[in-house]
Amino acid sequence: NNSVLRNSATYAPGIKGQAFSFDGVDDYIEIPDSVSLGLTGGLTLEAWVKQRSAGFGTIFSKADDNGSATITSYGLQLNPAGAIKVALYGKYPEDNWTTGPGVVAVGQWNHIALTWYGTYGPPDNVKLYVNGSFVQSWAKSGTPLNVTTQTLTIGSMKPPTYYGHLDGLI
Repeated sequence: NNSVLRNSATYAPGIKGQAFSFDGVDDYIEIPDSVSLGLTGGLTLEAWVKQRSAGFGTIFSKADDNGSATITSYGLQLNPAGAIKVALYGKYPEDNWTTGPGVVAVGQWNHIALTWYGTYGPPDNVKLYVNGSFVQSWAKSGTPLNVTTQTLTIGSMKPPTYYGHLDGLI
C-alpha cells in the first residue's frame, strides 16, 4: 500500500535500512483505506520502534481522530510509563488492553509483535511479544473486529486530534 508522509515526517537510519522519523509534534504517515487493511481474521501486527523520549506515542492506528470504539479497528500505542496499549476493537472496553509499565525502553530499538488467532473467547488468543519474549495474553471478545474505511496512520492518530505523536523512529 502506498503512503503519504505528513507534516515533515522524514527518514532516518533504522534497525535495518531506513526508518520513518517523527518529531513528536505533528508528523505522521497516512495510508489510504484499502481492502488489504480491512483485517477480520487472525493477524500479526509488528513494528520496530525506538522512542527518543517517554510519552504517549501511536505506533499505528486504523481509526478516526479520537479512537472511537465503533470506528476503530486496530492499533498499538505506547504510554509514558513504557506500557503498550493494544486495540482490536469489536467491543469496547473488552477489546482494549494495556500492559504493565516498563515493557518498552526509551532510547533503544524494541520489536513489538501482536498476534491474534482469529478466534473468540479462549483466554490466550491475543498475545504480545517484545524483543521476542512473551509479555502478556488477553481474550478477544466474541464481537468481530470492526471493519472501517478509516485510513491507517503511523506515528500518530490523524488530525484534528493528533493524539499520541511518537517522538522517535518506526
